[in-house]
Amino acid sequence: MAQFKTVFDEDQFDRILGIATAFIVKHGSLTNRDLRRETGLSYDQAINFFKKAVQKKVLQRHGRTANIHYCLPGCAIAEK
Repeated sequence: MAQFKTVFDEDQFDRILGIATAFIVKHGSLTNRDLRRETGLSYDQAINFFKKAVQKKVLQRHGRTANIHYCLPGCAIAEK
């Protein structure tokens, strides 16, 4: 995948969101590590993507620290 800046423009955000959504539909949830593996993003880029996605309410965050998973709004994944 093309290199992304740490702060994404809307087109880049939408492309990453499409990849994240497809992964969540297939696997139920997504972690920072999953997103980095699927997109080639750095750790900081993934953190910034998730922060923006949660603020826009297109992803929902579950868990704390190393156990954070993201899913689509309204999902019912168990806290780990």
